[in-house]
Amino acid sequence: MLTRHGIVTRPAYAEIPPRVEYRLTPLGEGLREVLDAMAAWAMAVPDSEPTVTV
Repeated sequence: MLTRHGIVTRPAYAEIPPRVEYRLTPLGEGLREVLDAMAAWAMAVPDSEPTVTV
């Protein structure tokens, strides 16, 4: 979906093993602040064990 909306590019390389790279487009670069804030938030959230109810 991100490639479809022009936010990232996904070049594929015909190598063994196959390799792809994801890069922000200029449109995606406009989201850099938001993505950095989301990454910082994700790193700050403590890991917790999933709660299992029976």
